[in-house]
Amino acid sequence: MNRYLDTLTQRLALGARAWPLPSARMLLVLACLGWAGWRLYPLWTTGAAAPASASPPDPAAAAAQVAERHWFGTDRPPVAPALTVLGVFAPGHGAREPGFAITRHDGGDGALWSGQRLGDWQVVRIAPEGLTLAQGRARQFYPLSRDNGHAPAAATDDAEGPPPPGDDE
Repeated sequence: MNRYLDTLTQRLALGARAWPLPSARMLLVLACLGWAGWRLYPLWTTGAAAPASASPPDPAAAAAQVAERHWFGTDRPPVAPALTVLGVFAPGHGAREPGFAITRHDGGDGALWSGQRLGDWQVVRIAPEGLTLAQGRARQFYPLSRDNGHAPAAATDDAEGPPPPGDDE
């Protein structure tokens, strides 16, 4: 008959004593110990339970922390400078001069030219309707202000307007 089957049946009849190598038993013991360690590791790594704090956490503070987190990336958009465009000189295409804008910034009036830097921001476009500042990929458009900074003259009731047409007196 087949010698392999003959020895296999004898080894199966003898049980664990039939294993030819003592290292096979050791391998089985190590596998069992590894499995047990893998299953018991979470119990060993958890520290003692932290004592409960005297007061519960503030939900408003936790909500503020969540609102301040960066949800979709790490960069926050830059804060554009506060300025008001009072006037614009924007020549058409092909003009030699790029144009300029008269602005009110930090309590003073001044002119901004195309390409000029205002802090970290740069003037990238001056158009008849306003100017555009850019910092990296961020862009901020400032429209031409219709308010010149002065209060409108108050109308009085006792002031006479021009006489109606056709009245010659």
